[in-house]
Amino acid sequence: MTRQASTTHKESLLKNPLAGVYGVMVIQQLIAASTHFIAKFANEGADPFTIVFLRGVMCVMAFAVILFWQRKSLRAIDREDWKLILLLGALNIPLNQVLFVSGLRFTVPANAALAYALVPAFVLVFSVLFFGEKTTARKTIGIAIAFLGTILVLFERGIDLTSDFFFGNILELAAAISWAWYSLLGQRLAQKYGAIYATGLTMISGMAWYSLIFPFLPTTTPLMGISGMTLFYTAYLGLLVSVLGYWLWYYALARIPASNVAVFSNLQPVLVTIATVIVFGTSPSLLFFLGGILVLAGVLLTQRK
Repeated sequence: MTRQASTTHKESLLKNPLAGVYGVMVIQQLIAASTHFIAKFANEGADPFTIVFLRGVMCVMAFAVILFWQRKSLRAIDREDWKLILLLGALNIPLNQVLFVSGLRFTVPANAALAYALVPAFVLVFSVLFFGEKTTARKTIGIAIAFLGTILVLFERGIDLTSDFFFGNILELAAAISWAWYSLLGQRLAQKYGAIYATGLTMISGMAWYSLIFPFLPTTTPLMGISGMTLFYTAYLGLLVSVLGYWLWYYALARIPASNVAVFSNLQPVLVTIATVIVFGTSPSLLFFLGGILVLAGVLLTQRK
């Protein structure tokens, strides 16, 4: 790139700073989309509780190094923010990551991605119910359409509330709800302390919570018996996804409203569906496509000005 082209690019970003944030979110969604496959592969070599534990250890070690390197520029944590940090930590690893990885034992990546496409709708619903945000008839209709699409996908293989597939879909839906809360509540922390610092704090907090409960979880995989390939998948989740991916998410949250950030989750089912066809040579069912279209249409309707 020439100096003139580089200058023109910088001037363009200064005139439209949102362009840079949106570019970051596209990269973040590419990482997030890959998570569904990597977590599915990791589940084949270890139980989900052990995967989350190793992922958390790797992630916290990385953030410990980063924050130690930046320690002179980091501000002290205000006392009133510690409760929020602890809450975000609980939402992050013990809830979101455990639900997400566990759900992929029973359902398919495309369904998990579609559950995360509902995050913008969840953010809007929680904002209206708990934070006094005003809604409109259009947004209400959009939410109704999105949830109708979700119901179609939940019962994609028929109405069987006891099936593993249905159970996996419910776990992924619960994971998406916890992620919506993590995004909504974490925005103020990201704006106040910066994306890297806020992400590191919530990761360390989450791992502290998880370390307390991990010994009591029904793990089936000895830590010393995990294969090299499973360790590779876990390192991918812990370093690329939990460090870089989460940081990019909070980077955007520090700059634009949570609802605008969350809408990028709509890219996940599209990317994952394309990857499913390429990697596995199989296409999701017609009911999945119908439900997916309704979810995306409903969520986009809620985001229109």
